[in-house]
Amino acid sequence: MASFYILTPIPGTEQYEEFLGKGWITETNLDRFDGTRLLFRHPRLGPTRLTELLLDSYRRFFHWPDVARKLARFMARTRDDRTGQALYAIAGYAVQARFAVRRHAHPMAGGAWPVRVDGEEDYRSLRRTVFGLDQVPLPASLTLSRADEELNRAARLTAS
Repeated sequence: MASFYILTPIPGTEQYEEFLGKGWITETNLDRFDGTRLLFRHPRLGPTRLTELLLDSYRRFFHWPDVARKLARFMARTRDDRTGQALYAIAGYAVQARFAVRRHAHPMAGGAWPVRVDGEEDYRSLRRTVFGLDQVPLPASLTLSRADEELNRAARLTAS
């Protein structure tokens, strides 16, 4: 099993601050920072190319002959009550991934077909009434406490 995502610089992190400083961030709605869509401008690759690279990762990983080989290997070594569940998971996710990619959608963004339950516009007036705004401004960076900064510094791995 594998899942692939587009890099998502999370608001409040150093990476987001760096991307923001370079003028690469193109999205201001925090709801869209989910790893399934492009929300920054890459300095060398266009949005169409980046999206195609993401979808191609799924096409390559879930290439039907490879999925069949994985299923055969699994069946050869596993014979217990998990077999049916695992076969369903492997084959089911492969089918879902390929189906989503055919629609140019991320497999983890909405299941087999789109269903509209609600959307941003459905809550705009409520947000304005309760909070007095449409969107909360995204933070450039969030400063860690001195203790957390020290914890991060101590936890960094060094080459040996």
